[in-house]
Amino acid sequence: MHLVRVELADPAHLRAARRAVDREVAAARTALARELPRAQLAAGRPVRVSALLADLIAAALDAARRTDGDVDPTVGAALLRLRYASHRPWLPACGSGAGVLEKPAPGWREVRLDGQWLTVPPTILLDLGATAPARTAERCAALVLERYGTAARVEIDGDVASTLGPALGRSRGRSWTRRPAARCSGAGGR
Repeated sequence: MHLVRVELADPAHLRAARRAVDREVAAARTALARELPRAQLAAGRPVRVSALLADLIAAALDAARRTDGDVDPTVGAALLRLRYASHRPWLPACGSGAGVLEKPAPGWREVRLDGQWLTVPPTILLDLGATAPARTAERCAALVLERYGTAARVEIDGDVASTLGPALGRSRGRSWTRRPAARCSGAGGR
């Protein structure tokens, strides 16, 4: 998650909403970069994860269920193979799931989420890049509406938007955009 843009129906809350959205986006990035690898390295044992990561995983599994697997968070190994094959074909991929890089995605039904207990089989590398920005945008828009009582449109990575409350017109509300100086390339990041 790199580009973040927020528009508010009530610009009086823009600065406070900006800080709240920044914190929520940072928390999601931290969960993806720190917690997700820990769960994947547990070799099929259940790991307790934060409510935030559980929510992001639930959104990914729900998207997989609703699309009958067309949006599958278990494509991490295939994406890793493609990244290394196209940029560094001489380097072996190492870490959890390295022995299965030549196999197709195992399928989302293999991942178990029971409340905040996540079980990722040792042959699976998760990638939440298709769903985490959208779910984070939804969480941020809901947070702004709940906390400040104003409709918000939150866009993350330039291709995801979420609107809650009355429709926002560009002329009515004010917006801000933030582009971090450094790109983060953690598990599930884009």
